[in-house]
Amino acid sequence: MTTDNVKLGIIGAGKFGTALAHRFCDNENLEVSLGVRRETMLYSKTSLIDAMLETRTNPKHMPGKKLSDRLRIAPVEEVAIDKDILIISVPVGYIRDAVKSFKDIVSPETIVLSTMKGIEFESFKRPTEILDEEMDRLDQDRFAVLSGPTFSYELYNGNRLSAVIAARDNNVAAFLKSNLAVQDMLSLQTTSDVRGVEYAGALKNVIAIGAGFLFTKNYGHGPLWAYLNNAAFEMKKMIYLLGGNHDTIHAQSGIADLFMTSTSRLSRNWNAGKCLAETGSISYNNQDGVAEGVYTSKALREFFETNDLVEFASEHFKILLDLGYMIHGNDRTPEEIIEGILSYYETENKFNLFQKAVDRLKLSQVKRKILKRYEGS
Repeated sequence: MTTDNVKLGIIGAGKFGTALAHRFCDNENLEVSLGVRRETMLYSKTSLIDAMLETRTNPKHMPGKKLSDRLRIAPVEEVAIDKDILIISVPVGYIRDAVKSFKDIVSPETIVLSTMKGIEFESFKRPTEILDEEMDRLDQDRFAVLSGPTFSYELYNGNRLSAVIAARDNNVAAFLKSNLAVQDMLSLQTTSDVRGVEYAGALKNVIAIGAGFLFTKNYGHGPLWAYLNNAAFEMKKMIYLLGGNHDTIHAQSGIADLFMTSTSRLSRNWNAGKCLAETGSISYNNQDGVAEGVYTSKALREFFETNDLVEFASEHFKILLDLGYMIHGNDRTPEEIIEGILSYYETENKFNLFQKAVDRLKLSQVKRKILKRYEGS
């Protein structure tokens, strides 16, 4: 199903978008363009796009890393036109603003591929839900997701990586897989569980903040891995509650991404937890890029509270609920909260009990409200 001269555009010249653009240039079937906002400044009188065109690097996000000669760098509005595939790679909180300048010029035939891992705080919506809402000229089946254990610098360097393509339409998934896989560098799986893949990508970022905190506070390897094991079960349960396939936890976009993000110094979210442990606040975390887990944890906390699910979450989502309190403030100290999390023990039997609890919850007004949002999706 590989097609010659597939036109690929990437919106978002951060670390990940830049690394993707550079790496996809190794696929000779792709014509790759990277879209940069004209108003993004590098210095007071120098725009980022001008600096990138002059140096063939991204001096703001990947300084010193030469970009492929095959890569076209252009303003966002030019890159969005007439593309077979358009990748959106911006922080979740900026999606709506980012697409304003081009959403009306994207072809209805374009496949829009999200690489974003987070949940919008105000709406509790996933990235593809936001894109579908903002880019309503496109059919819902034209939106897909790329997710998995991938770091920007490893992607740029050509390390062997694996990821998942999630799309409702199997033909869309097959087209993306055949045209975006890079031999010996990027292998791709496919699934139709868009919802499960997106929730897994968002939830693992929250958990990674706790892992960074645990590591920095020298709790040791045993408590860290027990925490990750229990957190993986909570991911599985949350995916199930929100209508995804809980078996998606076993894909590259699930446990593999969780463990990588939660154990590496390259992870922004792990570093956010490290910063919390060292300074008592994530506000002093000056790393390049956005730690999406900070915002997703706030969205989760709001979700539990506004849907009267705090008591339910205290029993079934202790880690995710308490991480929200730890990150955003509570009458307990972070150390007290993490001690409570470490005393928590998950088992597969508890997941079976959880499924029964959710079935009972379906009869309640709260569950009906949750399900109503997904009718027809």
